[in-house]
Amino acid sequence: MVALRPVRRAPRADGFTLIEVMVVLVIVGSLAGTLGLGLGALAGRDAERAVARLRLVLEAGVERAEVRGQPLAFERLPDGYRFWIQSIDDRWRLLDEAPLFTETRLPAPLAWGEAEQAGRPLAAQDRLTFGAHPVPFALALTADGRRHRLLGLASGEVRLLAGEERP
Repeated sequence: MVALRPVRRAPRADGFTLIEVMVVLVIVGSLAGTLGLGLGALAGRDAERAVARLRLVLEAGVERAEVRGQPLAFERLPDGYRFWIQSIDDRWRLLDEAPLFTETRLPAPLAWGEAEQAGRPLAAQDRLTFGAHPVPFALALTADGRRHRLLGLASGEVRLLAGEERP
């Protein structure tokens, strides 16, 4: 009789094959690309939301000045905006009533364009002023080659003309 020897298996190498590694790299690369595109779209939405919020805040400011009969001023900062209010002794003080009138930063792609009030161009340091009677104004912002215009009407309404292509 022949003695049976146990069958020996070849030692198994631990680790991944080249194909498995390549499949994982392709999946990770695809996910990274998708995430990058998604973040770019979010940045664009941030700019649109910031302009829409600014429209509402300006409209609230115009209404506040009209109803209370207390002048209010809107100041453009290099990276945001803030409001000022005129007190009884004719001095301007910073208005920081949360949540609407606190100093606000604009998202990175947004930048100020031209501004005018009552048909008069405003320099970057000039403030838009609102009083008992709304005065028409226009503000422009740009983001990623698109121009957004905010138009303040004599009725107190603020309209947004969004997404005009810049020539």
